[in-house]
Amino acid sequence: MTACTTTWHAETGLLVTRLTGTVSAVEVTAWRDGLHAAIAGLPDGARFKLLYDLVGYEPAELAAHKAMREVVPRLLAAHGMRPAVTDLFDDAPEPEVTATRGIRCAGFANVHHDPAKMARYEAEVGRPDQRFFTDAAEAERWLLGLAPTAHVRCRPQDDDGPA
Repeated sequence: MTACTTTWHAETGLLVTRLTGTVSAVEVTAWRDGLHAAIAGLPDGARFKLLYDLVGYEPAELAAHKAMREVVPRLLAAHGMRPAVTDLFDDAPEPEVTATRGIRCAGFANVHHDPAKMARYEAEVGRPDQRFFTDAAEAERWLLGLAPTAHVRCRPQDDDGPA
């Protein structure tokens, strides 16, 4: 069974997006469009925390994986947060970090079913505002504990703590 959903929780400022099951490129496009629609529905200047849950996700084809892996890093960069995963790849271009309509991401949790991968990402690029988990409930608890205006790192040298 495939699930590609995005849900905005206004009372907590939490945006939860999930991809599970064997997902096609068409389904990735629909998921991306739903995620973008949720962000578009936020008021100008809003702050949100993103829970990105990929537990059980498997791409049906290479095109699905290629399409999926670009969505969240671009979304983070467009909303004031330099994606930590950029630092995993020496040849990755430096993303342009902006704040579309003044909307900013105050925290990002990436959840995946591969514990070795998540442990590696957490150790290598985990940050006070970006973490990697294998359990969605644990990731949600962490995000809910972050201040809604948590410091947002735009560049690697921005490591001076909360603003």
